[in-house]
Amino acid sequence: MAESYKSIEYRIKIALHELESVDKPNVKAWARSHNLPYQRLLARYKGRHSRSERSPSGRKLDGAQESALCRYIDILDSIYAPPSRPEIAAAANAILAAAYAEATGQPTSDATGQPASNTTGRNRPVPAPTIGGMWLNRFLKRHPEYLIRR
Repeated sequence: MAESYKSIEYRIKIALHELESVDKPNVKAWARSHNLPYQRLLARYKGRHSRSERSPSGRKLDGAQESALCRYIDILDSIYAPPSRPEIAAAANAILAAAYAEATGQPTSDATGQPASNTTGRNRPVPAPTIGGMWLNRFLKRHPEYLIRR
């Protein structure tokens, strides 16, 4: 039966602790003698985190942006004006548009008040990213304290 991911990670943590005491460790020989995956042990030795310790990938908002959205919701809630689902979605899209504008050097909106867009090739606009249809549900699942009950 194959060894579980958690048990291998536990053994890698022990091996890393032991490798710290060695002046010039031979990681490959250490992995072979302790029956550990060499590439994974080498990656941990160089400082990469395990998959369970890494922040999730594929999220629209990074940690700072999501905490800014949470602060915004808290501020509105503290003045007894809790935001609705569309207002939370609009705030998330505004955060994404501001981050996109900062990354591309574009203004956040044009003269008409529409969100700014970058252009490619034949001056076709590239709009700022927006949240998906299910993003708000996943956000509220991650932050049940903001769940709207009616």
